[in-house]
Amino acid sequence: MASTEAPKPRSPPRRRASDVYRERNRNLLMYSSAVIIATLGVTYAAVPLYRMFCAATGFAGTPNVGTGRFEAERLVPVENAHRIKVHFNADRSESLPWSFTPQQRFVTVLPGETSLAFYTAKNNSKKDIIGIATYNVTPDRVAPYFSKVECFCFEEQKLLAGEEVDMPLLFFIDKDILDDPACRNIDDIVLSYTFFRARRNQKGQLEPDAAEDEVQNSLGFGGYEHAPKAESSTATPKPKPLSLPRLPVPELRKTLDRYLRSLEPFLLEDEAHGGLPFNTAYSLRAKWADEFAAGVGKLCQDRLLALDRASPNNWLDDNFWANKAYLEWRSPLLINSNWWLALHEDALIPAHAKEAQTGITPWQVRRGAWLVHRVLCFKDLLDRQELYPDTTRTGLWLRESTSKMFNIARLPKPTCDIMSKPPRASNPEALKIYVMIHDWCYAIPVYHAGSPAVVDISAKRLAAGEKAVPIGVLSADERDRWTQNLQHLLDLSPKNQRTHQIICQSLLGLSLDGPSPTFSLTGQEALTSHLLAIRSTNSNVANRMFDKPCTIIVDPSTRAGSSGEHSSCDALVPSMVADFALVNGVDASHFTASEPEPFASEILDQAGWERLDWDVDATIEAECTQALTRAKAIIDNSDANVFWFQDYGTDWIKDSLKQSPDAYIQMMFQLAYFKTRGEFTATYETALTRMFKRGRTETIRSFTKESRAWVLGMMDGNMPQQTRRNLLHDALHAHSSLIREATTGRGIDRHLLGLKLMLRPLSGEQSAFLDDELFRRSQTWKLSTSGLNAGNLFKGTGFGASYEDGYGINYLAAPDMIKFGIESKVSSSQTSTDGLKDAIFEALYDMKTLCLATNGHTAAISGSAGVKSHL
Repeated sequence: MASTEAPKPRSPPRRRASDVYRERNRNLLMYSSAVIIATLGVTYAAVPLYRMFCAATGFAGTPNVGTGRFEAERLVPVENAHRIKVHFNADRSESLPWSFTPQQRFVTVLPGETSLAFYTAKNNSKKDIIGIATYNVTPDRVAPYFSKVECFCFEEQKLLAGEEVDMPLLFFIDKDILDDPACRNIDDIVLSYTFFRARRNQKGQLEPDAAEDEVQNSLGFGGYEHAPKAESSTATPKPKPLSLPRLPVPELRKTLDRYLRSLEPFLLEDEAHGGLPFNTAYSLRAKWADEFAAGVGKLCQDRLLALDRASPNNWLDDNFWANKAYLEWRSPLLINSNWWLALHEDALIPAHAKEAQTGITPWQVRRGAWLVHRVLCFKDLLDRQELYPDTTRTGLWLRESTSKMFNIARLPKPTCDIMSKPPRASNPEALKIYVMIHDWCYAIPVYHAGSPAVVDISAKRLAAGEKAVPIGVLSADERDRWTQNLQHLLDLSPKNQRTHQIICQSLLGLSLDGPSPTFSLTGQEALTSHLLAIRSTNSNVANRMFDKPCTIIVDPSTRAGSSGEHSSCDALVPSMVADFALVNGVDASHFTASEPEPFASEILDQAGWERLDWDVDATIEAECTQALTRAKAIIDNSDANVFWFQDYGTDWIKDSLKQSPDAYIQMMFQLAYFKTRGEFTATYETALTRMFKRGRTETIRSFTKESRAWVLGMMDGNMPQQTRRNLLHDALHAHSSLIREATTGRGIDRHLLGLKLMLRPLSGEQSAFLDDELFRRSQTWKLSTSGLNAGNLFKGTGFGASYEDGYGINYLAAPDMIKFGIESKVSSSQTSTDGLKDAIFEALYDMKTLCLATNGHTAAISGSAGVKSHL
C-alpha cells in the first residue's frame, strides 16, 4: 500500500561561517549607507531609522525584533548545545516614582528554546503615570540572535496610583548563534530594561521623558560616534503594525514525552496501592506511545498540520475548541459552566443605602446605571484605541477578546450550541442593553438619554397583581430542554422572535435583583451572602439570561457583581473590564442630584425604551415551573463560599522566598486536597496562551511526580524539615517549567485533543495509547483551579466543580492576602467546602513555617516565572 505520510520537511541548513560574515558585512554596508544618506540631508529621520536599523541587525546591543525569526522550525531547542545563562537587569529613571524589578535573576536556555520571564512594576505615587521602557543586551555581539516574541518595551504602560503589574517577556536565542565564531565562548547574557516617565513629542507620540544621552545609554547607543541626537529628529516613520504569532502545533514526539512524564505520579500511586510495578506500567505506556508516534499518531499529526495550514487564525480556536470545551456540553449553564464575580461596595454610596432594603431602590438603579456606564466607557476607549491600542500586543489580544463579550449570546441547538452573530454597528439594537426587574425584561438604549420608567413600570405591574412568567429560568435548564422550549417560544409569535433577537444583540444585561433572603452585613456571612446572590439563588435565578457573556447584577442594598457564559471569552476579560468599572465610584456630577430621587408616582412616557414581553401558552408556563424546580435542585446542591486568607500574600512569597506565587499556591492545593482526602487527583490549572493570535487557554497539570513526593514528605512525621524544603524546591521548579511550556504553546492537553479529533475510528483507526484508561483518568480534573489577578476590587469569584466529587476553585492572589472562591457539591460525602477551607489555611501555615525554618534554593528557583492563570 502506498504511504499516506506527508514528506517530512527538511531542517533548515546550518549556515557556514562565510555566510555569517557576508551577512555582517552587508549589515555594516547598510549602516554606512544610512550614515551617508543622513549627511546628505535626511537628518529628520536619523533617530527612528537608526533604531529600526539596530533592531533589524542587532547593532549596538539592540535585540532582534523582526518577525522572520518566529517561524515554528526556528523555535526548536538544539539539544546538544551548551546552555546560556540569561541574566535580567532592571533600571528606572530617577524622575519615575516606580519600583521595577525582575521576578527572576536568571534563566538558562538552549539556542532555539523559548523562555518566559517576568518583571514587576509598581506605581508608588498617588497619581496615574504612563511609563515607557527601553532595552539592550550585552555583550552586544549576541544581539542579532536575541529575539523577543512578546515584550513590553516601547509600548505605553499606564499604571494607576498604587497599581502593581507583572510584565511578561517571551524570548529565544536564535540557533544561528552557534554558527558565529564571535559568539562561541559566550556563556552569559545580560538583558537590561530601563523604564522612563513617558511624554508626548511634537507628533503626539510617546517617548521617554529624559535627557537624550540617558536614553541612548539605556539603548546601548551611548558609546557610538554616530548615535542620533534628539535635536535631529523632526519626523517619525509610521510604525509597522503589530501582529501576534500563530499558535504552533507542538512536535508529536515532545508532546508524547511530556505526557508520559505527567503519568508518572499516577503510576507511582497505583504501585503504592497494589497496582502494577511502576517500571512495568510505565514501559507499557511508553510502548503504546511509540506505536502511536510511528503509526496512526503520525497520520493524525499530519492531518493536524494540514488543518493548521488551512486555518485563517488558529488551528485550535478556528476549528473545535469552543465546541469541545463548551458548546457540546448539555448540562445547565447555571453553576456548572457560568462564572460569577462579586464586587466590592462603592465607597461613594452612603451607608444608609447599603443596609437591608426591600423592593427596587433608587441607589440600586443608580449603581447599576453607573456600572453600565463605566463598562461601556471601557469598550469605547478600547474601540477608539485610547486604551490598549493595537500598537501593543495586549491591545491586539484584548480587542479581539472583548469583541466576543458584547452584542452576542449563546444559542441553544440540538447536540451542540452556536454563538449568535453580532449585529452591524448601524443596527439600533447594538446600542441597547436589556434590563431585568422582577423577571420582566426591558430594552434600553444606552448611548443617549433613556427613561428610568422601567423601574416605575415594574412597580406598577406588581401593584396591579401582574406576575411575570419566569422565562429567564428556561435558559438555566439542561441545554436540549432549553433548545426545545426556545423553539416553541419562537414558533408562538413574531413578538417572541423579536424579543429574543434584541436580548441576543444587546450589548449586555443588567439584572436589578430583589432582596436576598440571606442578606448579612458583617463577617463571613456577608461575604457568603453576597457571593451566592451573584452566583444565583432560588429567588433571583429567573431574573437573568444565562446565555449572555456578561450580565451586571445589583441588589437593593447596592451589592453588585457580574456573571457570564463562558464559551465566547475567558473570565479574565470581563474581570479586566470590571476592574476598570470599579476604579471610580458613582460620580454624582454625572447625575442631576447627589441623592437619587424617589421613583415617579406615575408611569412615564415610553420614549427611549420598550418592554420585551413574551407570548406564552400553557406548555411554556408548565416548563417554567419545572425549570424552577430543577434550578432549585442545582442551587441547593451547590456548596459555594469565599475564604480570605490574610496572613500573607504574594509579596512575602516573591520578596522573602524568591518563589513563584502561582507555583506556591498550586503546591498548597496539592497538600490541602491530600489532607482532606488521603489521596491525589488529576489537577487542572488554566494558563492563557494570549501571546498567540486568538489564543485561549492551555492546561497546566499541577499533580506531578515532584509535587507528590513533597506532599508525602509533609505527611511523613519523621522526615527532616530541610528534606521537605528540598522537595518543595523541586516541586516548584517542575511546576514553573510546566507554566512556561503551557503559556508558550508547548502544552500537551490541547494537542492531545487535536490528535484525538484527527483520528478516524469509522475507517478502522484506533490506538491503545488513546484508549488507555489512564489517558482518561489523567484528565479527570476533580481539582479544577484557576486564578485571575490580585482582585483588590473584588470580594470573590467562583465557578462550579467539574465533577460531583470534585472542587472548582478560583483564587485572587494579592500582595498581602489570597482570596479563594470554592465550590463543591452537597450531595458528595467526599467533599466539603468548609473542610477544604480549613485545609487551605493549615497548608499555607505549614508551608510558611517550613520555609522560615529551613534554607531555600533561591538561586535555582529564581528562574521560575510568576504566571497568572485564568478562567
